[in-house]
Amino acid sequence: MAINGNCRTVLLAAFNHGLQRFNHRGRAQGFYDIGGTAHTVSISYIGTIIAAATQENHFRLIDLDGKTLWQTQLPESIVALQCGPFGEHVVFGFSSGLIQCLKWPPWKREKTKPPASDNQ
Repeated sequence: MAINGNCRTVLLAAFNHGLQRFNHRGRAQGFYDIGGTAHTVSISYIGTIIAAATQENHFRLIDLDGKTLWQTQLPESIVALQCGPFGEHVVFGFSSGLIQCLKWPPWKREKTKPPASDNQ
């Protein structure tokens, strides 16, 4: 389970049901299909970046819209996963005891533009 900083987004790694998303009142907000058996999840403090791993050792970094930002096959199973406060890094704890941090520049959130209207 993962909760963002203002508790408005709650995520559950629900195995075959993917990542289940709920609001602060416990109402279902949909789910994310991460392409495997969702095992662990973490969300940034500001709630814009989601890091998730599967039991098949697959890692996926997604935004709130479900868009995949980055993905990879992991060398071994994950026992802990923590996303940085602004989504600028993820810390992995592997079953062998290895702790590893991946860091990148902050992701820019794309705003969708409304379709152009025909005013003729």
